[in-house]
Amino acid sequence: MTEKRQWQFYGRKGKTRELEARLQFYPRVKRNFSAIRVRGRRGTGKTVLMQHVQQRCPADLPFIFYEMPDPEREPASVESVNRELLTMAGGLGLEEDMQALLPAITEHTTDTFRFMDILKSLMTLGTVVVFDEFHHARKLGLVSYVKQVIDRGHFPGGRDKYPGRIVLMGSHQQKIDELFTSSAPLYQRVDSYVHLSPWKLPTVMEMAFDQGILFHPGKFLTLWTAYGGMPYNWERYCTDSRYEHLHSIADETEWRKSFLEVEGAFLTEPGERFDARAFIEINPSVRDILLWFGRAKPQGAQLSELPRELGTESFKLEAVELLRLNLALMDRYGPLLKTDHARWRITDQYTLFQVCVFRELMAGKGDQVRDRLTGNPELERLNSLEGHGMETLAEAFLAEQEGVSWHQTNVWHPAVAKEGDIDIMAADTDSKPIRVWLGEAKRNARQLNPTRIRAFQDRFLSVLGDDREARDIREGNLQRILFAPVFSRKDHQHFASHGFQAMDIHGMARSFGLDPAPEFDEEPEATNSDEPRPTPFDDDGFDENAKGW
Repeated sequence: MTEKRQWQFYGRKGKTRELEARLQFYPRVKRNFSAIRVRGRRGTGKTVLMQHVQQRCPADLPFIFYEMPDPEREPASVESVNRELLTMAGGLGLEEDMQALLPAITEHTTDTFRFMDILKSLMTLGTVVVFDEFHHARKLGLVSYVKQVIDRGHFPGGRDKYPGRIVLMGSHQQKIDELFTSSAPLYQRVDSYVHLSPWKLPTVMEMAFDQGILFHPGKFLTLWTAYGGMPYNWERYCTDSRYEHLHSIADETEWRKSFLEVEGAFLTEPGERFDARAFIEINPSVRDILLWFGRAKPQGAQLSELPRELGTESFKLEAVELLRLNLALMDRYGPLLKTDHARWRITDQYTLFQVCVFRELMAGKGDQVRDRLTGNPELERLNSLEGHGMETLAEAFLAEQEGVSWHQTNVWHPAVAKEGDIDIMAADTDSKPIRVWLGEAKRNARQLNPTRIRAFQDRFLSVLGDDREARDIREGNLQRILFAPVFSRKDHQHFASHGFQAMDIHGMARSFGLDPAPEFDEEPEATNSDEPRPTPFDDDGFDENAKGW
């Protein structure tokens, strides 16, 4: 089956159940008032999740989903907010109850007090009120009134005698976070929060199976490299009319060129770049640090490696911490069994894809290069970046294995740092002996040299030392895995003879209960030699001789 199905709600079963429990969906239970925050960066599907929950809402639980307007971008006022909330309440059949509960309007009643009266009445009637893009409430002057309603916390009477619930969320994570700091009005005013992260690999593969993408491992790797587990991006590719012509292109090189043309045009639109001011705020100096990592060290670097002109050591640390904690674009990782010499890297794949592939666009020179976004230098950079994409895909696969408690890409140790690193490593530290996975990933199976890989892995294990953790790793139940988009039957046999399991994209899918194609596709040339294959890439899949890498 290669035909795409209609887009649907993928994954999030656990989050759906969690929200239903917090909202007390179940009929004939005594519901309590609560204020809930749904947290997650832009693109993780907060709005889609809440709309899905709204569709499942029981008949005895009124549900209003309201997106706060941005008064700076569209005509909006507290009066218009009040009108819309009352209209929505009327659509739920609450008109008479609202009229009975709302105090009479006097000449001294302001719109903001009227808003508080409406919200209190909705809570008295047991209504779930979801405020999306809630950070706009600050510009409308409504945050303190929401706080007062939450502080009241008890709403007797009303139709069902059970109070409602308030749900707060928004796409501009920094501005939303500011509303809950220790000096902000809503500090400690939320009973609980639900955090939304990107999709995990099983959900991505289920979606890609339905949409016909998983049947083409090369295309799937490209899209994974570009989007990772971000639902918004995958849905855009599968449903936006601008991408529609791509679904019928069979040749993968032609498809990649066309994909880059559409993505390049899309990224010039306001609000769609990683640093869009409507959703995140990055000052130019911090932005330069992020761009440097993407262009110079996409697989990570120590802060001491950054050029002096990017700022002082303290500023660099402050910048990467901002990108890690506030924006979830970067993260740090250290050498195995060591605590110093931490490295930093961009962990959000869509951001990495943008700053690696569309360098000129990200540098603000988009008008000069749009006419030549036809997949020439961009295509070469994408091909190189897919080597790292295969590593992150392999890491996501190992993260789903039973018992895995730790996983990481590009694991290194100071004693062999100049010789290389382990592409992917994972461990089940609770088992006795512990289970350890060592993996090597390449964009092309022919780049995998099992003799050389095994020799380096053994060398890596030998330098770990003699402490308990090092001995546990060396003496543990070790599994060596090679990853590539596609392996042939002969590849599996060849690598097995060297003590490696070969795992490709379709093999990963089969482990999750999906079967996109017959096992052991025969498309690639079988690997039958330990001799290194000529390739312009180094072991990590990046062309070190290319300018700017």
